[in-house]
Amino acid sequence: TNLDERLQEDTCEGIGESLERIKQVLDREVALAGGNGERVILGGFSQGAALAVRAGLAYPHKLVRICCDLLLLSFVLFD
Repeated sequence: TNLDERLQEDTCEGIGESLERIKQVLDREVALAGGNGERVILGGFSQGAALAVRAGLAYPHKLVRICCDLLLLSFVLFD
């Protein structure tokens, strides 16, 4: 199994719905930013951080940053 196939799997109940809701929020925020995803930052903490990384990397528009805090270690992912 490659990474693309694994990203399509819902290994826990509710992940698909959460990712769709994050996409809807990102769509709205990108629209409010004049269609420029590079003015939008996505972040999360703990499980939310994992969802933020997964949703942000799969999002079709480039985002300025994905910020997350996993296991008390802070990361900022830049393009």
